[in-house]
Amino acid sequence: MMNVFLDAGHGGKNPGALGNGLREKDIALSVTLKVGEILKRHNIEVIYSRTTEDRGIKAANFAVLRQSNMPSDLVELAFITNVEDSKILRKKQDELDLASI
Repeated sequence: MMNVFLDAGHGGKNPGALGNGLREKDIALSVTLKVGEILKRHNIEVIYSRTTEDRGIKAANFAVLRQSNMPSDLVELAFITNVEDSKILRKKQDELDLASI
């Protein structure tokens, strides 16, 4: 069975970008959990860095990309500070084409 590690990033006291009433950490966690469910439906074992908000602050310099000994990808969805993007992130996450992953 294939394993995939999903890191939602941010969390705890680190909200990531802020804009239009949204916090990046909330969007990242929500989308990460949705991606995890899609992967599980394809018989892929999913391991998460966090599934809730008790993460705390982690120091990082994109080590998930630099130091990984497996294929890695860093996904950025939209600009939370852009009014139109924030509307999509707030209300249309289920309409994002995550099925193509």
